[in-house]
Amino acid sequence: ASIDIALKEIYRVLKYGGKFLCLEFSQIEIPVIDRFYEFYSRNIIPELGHMFANDRDSYKYLIESIKKFPKQEEFNNMISDTGFIKSRYKNLSAGVASIHSAWKIWEDEDELPIAFIPTTKALFLIYWLWVTRKFFTTE
Repeated sequence: ASIDIALKEIYRVLKYGGKFLCLEFSQIEIPVIDRFYEFYSRNIIPELGHMFANDRDSYKYLIESIKKFPKQEEFNNMISDTGFIKSRYKNLSAGVASIHSAWKIWEDEDELPIAFIPTTKALFLIYWLWVTRKFFTTE
């Protein structure tokens, strides 16, 4: 699966003003912890998968897919390149996992999405607030 295609689809279906959040396993950026985690993930995790799920291969695949996934900064740039703004990430547990976040907003006021066209209820509320404004003012 292509990460770029997935991000474009997420951007397409997310409503304007919506926030994108993604929790991913990621690359550890601290060298000493990285070596320990490398040993743990290559040797311990598949054995735990074999013990508890009788499935060593799926856990090996999980570790391989984590290694192939883009590093945090690269994935963050991919998110921004899709059109999201304020893209950032926060490492958890020294980078074992990362939370990526970004926003989808509109840039051109002439192309406001249909969702922002006032509905009848919204227009009624605006009218009611205007009519009753004398009750809410101190003049």
